[in-house]
Amino acid sequence: MRKISWNGKPSKIDVRRWINTENGEMATKGVTLSDDACNELTVDLSKEGYGNTRAIIRAIKHRENFDEDLEQALKTDKDPEPEEKENNEEEIDETLYDPEDIFN
Repeated sequence: MRKISWNGKPSKIDVRRWINTENGEMATKGVTLSDDACNELTVDLSKEGYGNTRAIIRAIKHRENFDEDLEQALKTDKDPEPEEKENNEEEIDETLYDPEDIFN
């Protein structure tokens, strides 16, 4: 993974394997992501359970805003009170259908 600029454009995150050749490095197939795309991917992967929680915390704990952001996240991510929860939940249609009825 490298932050790289292609053809004089702003730098992006480049994820690919590089091979050393006689003529220098050669890029293999890979993907180039904007900073926004990297942030979205990081969040999505975390939500799906990827990454070791302790390792992630160790990796980001030295960020300038870590303590403040952690405190804020813990406050805002708490479950609402039971009565609030009932009012905020969307109504879910729990009707069950027999597939035979649908396809016949």
